[in-house]
Amino acid sequence: RGRALVGCCGDRLAEARQSLELALRLAPADPQVRRDLGYCCLQQGDLECAERVYGGLVADRPWEVWGHIGLAQMAALRGDLRSAAEALETAARLDPRHPVVTNMRQ
Repeated sequence: RGRALVGCCGDRLAEARQSLELALRLAPADPQVRRDLGYCCLQQGDLECAERVYGGLVADRPWEVWGHIGLAQMAALRGDLRSAAEALETAARLDPRHPVVTNMRQ
């Protein structure tokens, strides 16, 4: 997973995504792998993948703040500001002081 994260933050997104997809097959319930894969999908502009990954994450773990943040980012990129605001509000209810939540609200 560590090598995949380096790729997500660098210029090796395709390699990172492959590593994360493998990690997800090996540990499908791992929330960190799901968060990382969703982020990687967002970085690649694959909004369908991001929606599937983040949507599955919050369906299984509705308390998962990062999942709701990811859905908010994905919806905003699609231009669906209403859904983005709803997902962000859910994240804010779960953790009102989360730094990403406070930054996105501004």
